[in-house]
Amino acid sequence: MAIRKWMVLASVALVAVSALTVASIGSAKPAAPAKLRVALVTDVGGLNDKSFNALAYKGLKDAQKKLGIDGRVFISKSSADYIPNLTAGARQYDLVVGVGFLMADQVAAVAKRFPDKKFAIVDFAAGSPALNASLARLLQNQTDIGNAIAPYYGKAAGRKLTALLREHILIAVDVLKAAKSGNKAATNRALARWNANADRISAFLSAANPKNWPEAAVRSMMREHLALTTTEAVARLQGRWAADVRAADAVERAMLHMADTLSGGIVAQFPGRFGKGTT
Repeated sequence: MAIRKWMVLASVALVAVSALTVASIGSAKPAAPAKLRVALVTDVGGLNDKSFNALAYKGLKDAQKKLGIDGRVFISKSSADYIPNLTAGARQYDLVVGVGFLMADQVAAVAKRFPDKKFAIVDFAAGSPALNASLARLLQNQTDIGNAIAPYYGKAAGRKLTALLREHILIAVDVLKAAKSGNKAATNRALARWNANADRISAFLSAANPKNWPEAAVRSMMREHLALTTTEAVARLQGRWAADVRAADAVERAMLHMADTLSGGIVAQFPGRFGKGTT
């Protein structure tokens, strides 16, 4: 699915360049249109990252060959290169394409300085309506989980768990924002809050079902979840895509194990509420 997404993004970029080229052509007996000039600003990782940079570069080369555009690549070796590269591209080219969500703030800042130029960015979600919708749905999941335990532990317990889990998600957003900014102090503070929240969730669950959810075991699961999720986020932010995929697989396995532990604990605590043979 990830490869398919990258291919779709590359195709969209090529279509966008094509549309801009077609739009520059006049109607009857037009003069030869000026070449569209496109600057491609890479994220860190180089052109051979086998990911967004590589696919965006292929799209640029395809557009040069098939559409006759004039294109140039500005390679970012670190985040410090984003603003200079985007600025240089805006000064010399008609369309500036930033590759990767890490430079979202920089693209927005440079775009304000060059209102007569066009800007685009690949794989950016933060701050978009899509992100807000995704976050809202993710927060709704926490309400659903609270509602799921209410028949066994009461509505008040369900509301309490929902509040703890919503806090968990919102702190996770703070962790990602801090990590994205490169502010280690802010990242460490957010991670400390995240771990403290995980400990409160562990204590709450263990108090509800101490025999099947001993606090030390639940805390261990929660801490593993945070460590794996952090590993995945860092790999993603650094553009280490193979590591990102491996970490995502590990996160999924850990979450499935946690789901089995929690559901199994409810069945063991309330055997009369379930059919014979339920585990």
